[in-house]
Amino acid sequence: MVKVVKVERMLQKKTGRRDKLTIEEQVLITLAYWREERTYFHLGQDWGINESTVYRIIRRVEDMLLKSGWFALPGKKALIESKSSSCLAIT
Repeated sequence: MVKVVKVERMLQKKTGRRDKLTIEEQVLITLAYWREERTYFHLGQDWGINESTVYRIIRRVEDMLLKSGWFALPGKKALIESKSSSCLAIT
């Protein structure tokens, strides 16, 4: 995950301030959000950043991972097709 985000960040234009947190820390915040479903406020308190910054970090990391194609979920069509092709018998 970190490699994907690093590559994506290198391809982006660098504008504004430097990030306070490293890319590894940003991915870790995203994973903590997914795993624990903690609020942006509480994650911000743990990392010493504002909750709006936590939101932007999570949103940016999620977008980069989805854009890479490695972490995308199958679409609705694929799920419907897989449902009809599998059958489970319970006796």
